Amino acid sequence: MSDEPLDHEDALDEEEISQGTYRLAAEDMRRLVESLIPESETRALALTYFAHLIGVAHAVGANRWAVTVRDRVRIRLVAGAYFVYEISRNGIGLVLERAELNPEDLPRLQQLANWDRWTFKSYPAALTCTIPVDEFAELAPLVRSASIAFTRAAAASMRQAHPFSRAIHNPGVLEYLHEELGHVIPEPIYDVSGPTISDGLDRVRREDVEAACTTFDAERRDMPSWENWEHDPTYRYVISWEGQRYPVKEIVRIATGATQFNSSQARRILDRLGFAIETLTDSAQRVWLFQANPRFYDLAEHVRSIAPGSDDDWAVTRYRDEMKAGDRVLLWQAGQDAGMYAFGELTGEPAEQTYAPEDIPAWLSAEPGQRATAWQVPFRYTQILPEPIRRATLIEHPALQQMHVLRAPNGTNFRVNLNEWAALQELVDRGPLPPPSHGVNPMYPLTDCARDTGTSEAELARWLRALERKGQAVLYGPPGTGKTFVAQRLARHLVGGGVGFIELVQFHPAYAYEDFIQGIRPQSRADGSLSYPMVPGRFLDFCARAKAVTDSCVLIIDEINRANLARVFGELMYLLEYRDQSLPLAGGGVLSIPANVRIIGTMNTADRSIALVDHALRRRFAFLPLQPNYAVLLRYQHERETDAAGLIAILEQVNREIGDPGYAVGISFFMRPQLADELEDIWRMEIEPYLEEYFFDRREVFERFRWEKIAARVIS
Repeated sequence: MSDEPLDHEDALDEEEISQGTYRLAAEDMRRLVESLIPESETRALALTYFAHLIGVAHAVGANRWAVTVRDRVRIRLVAGAYFVYEISRNGIGLVLERAELNPEDLPRLQQLANWDRWTFKSYPAALTCTIPVDEFAELAPLVRSASIAFTRAAAASMRQAHPFSRAIHNPGVLEYLHEELGHVIPEPIYDVSGPTISDGLDRVRREDVEAACTTFDAERRDMPSWENWEHDPTYRYVISWEGQRYPVKEIVRIATGATQFNSSQARRILDRLGFAIETLTDSAQRVWLFQANPRFYDLAEHVRSIAPGSDDDWAVTRYRDEMKAGDRVLLWQAGQDAGMYAFGELTGEPAEQTYAPEDIPAWLSAEPGQRATAWQVPFRYTQILPEPIRRATLIEHPALQQMHVLRAPNGTNFRVNLNEWAALQELVDRGPLPPPSHGVNPMYPLTDCARDTGTSEAELARWLRALERKGQAVLYGPPGTGKTFVAQRLARHLVGGGVGFIELVQFHPAYAYEDFIQGIRPQSRADGSLSYPMVPGRFLDFCARAKAVTDSCVLIIDEINRANLARVFGELMYLLEYRDQSLPLAGGGVLSIPANVRIIGTMNTADRSIALVDHALRRRFAFLPLQPNYAVLLRYQHERETDAAGLIAILEQVNREIGDPGYAVGISFFMRPQLADELEDIWRMEIEPYLEEYFFDRREVFERFRWEKIAARVIS
């Protein structure tokens, strides 16, 4: 869908409604629809669907719906406060009642439809999607009941249609539907008596508004989501009270409890009560996002042929009265390669441009042989990004996942608030998104891995198959068995010959969800005050960078069992089992595991027995055992002209006395090039304390393995 619900802060006001809204006659509608849906059977199905939803809304109330044409290319049905159906260049847009969808149909719908990753503030049970025209015939039956349910609920959400409905309703759409379908299409009736949506707003008193200002100070002003509201063009109308500024619509919302009103109504109420209305947008810094449709203009290709400083212009379909020279511009391409490709700066204000018939650009609809006009704004490219900031990265970034271009992707011009602009600059400055620049990783064959780890190729191959099957594995064993060493060597083998990367994170008892997935982190501003943005954790950041490459990327989680895994993993517990799916995060954004990500954990069984690990976790990981490999120690010391046979004999005796593989003494303590010089210190300060604790109730066993008792047998 292409716009937000009308109770959102960015809802259409009178001064905006005239921009891009057109009244087309039936014949104009015919040409438009045939250009959007060329195939006759699909077109008939889409129109029948449209007419049926009109009937659903009309049955709820004859005054609660309208059909509109926006920007000459989008035909929409408005029910109550919501857009519920749309025919556009992108396909058929629908809003669906989540509970009415059949779970068995979801895989097919997710595969073929484009799902917008947001919900209406006032109706969280709604899902929005756009179905490609060539898939509509197959998917329409799957979404029909969910679409009808939402249309009925949307129409019932208001006691009459939005006050703009009369102004934007296009009777030519209904006339065209009647001609195409051959049956009567109901007409909306806007003079039905009854209460209006503004009932109660006129009864608000000045003391109510002052109380609302006090509430805003107590409950809103210091919240992270409101910290920069005065610099956000979304909140362009404000009032002042006792030395503070307040956003007009939010104050009226608090004072009245109403949600279904527009900015003009709010301003009239506050003006009546003696509050002076100020406009912030004249002085506020603005940031805009301009979107290119690759069907008509290939931005990705264009930026390869230009340099910073190049001048260009862009179509303006809305906000033209707000755009000023010096405003920032983000250049975005939609479609399969959706992402941000460049930054720019407006060099002038929007102006109307006339095109001769032979010069009309592909994106501009016009009568054959006729001149056409469009609003354009000039700008200059200031930065060409070496790699685009991909849509998937923004969706998973807590500060960016609510950008308008993600929630309502149909359109040419979008506002960007200053928090989003700052987050984008940070992404570009730190540069985590482009593929690694280190080039191709050196090959690390399995034969080399087997030689370095002392594990047979057959065993390593079995472990790698398990890792590929599950996506994640845990190497577990007693201390000193080389778990981290082996994990790093397996990771080297996996990324060898590609451009993937390896990262290591160590868990500990204080490690939390906020460190691994996402969390609020205080940050200092230039003026010394603090802000509290939602910051991606290590795993979210790792996944965002892994998506920039296609080769394997490996995250090693050392000492994985030392943290509270259920708390640290959160939503990840589900995705470890269902890797092809995604989940919304509690703090905003969406979590998914890229297909090229592998996770290798290490677990010290002497710290916490493998039997004590959550069975839900055990089901999600492959568990790969490591025990002391004496042959590796013998070969390592033999290559350094040291005979380790006596030491190994003692280690075998110690581990037989321990009698539990999870607590055995490993060999890595003794993998030292100058072992003869260091062995006494290693035994006295590392092995003896461990044995003393383990044999606390069998003191005689510990005494047999003190250095004084074994030294003669070990040194040779």
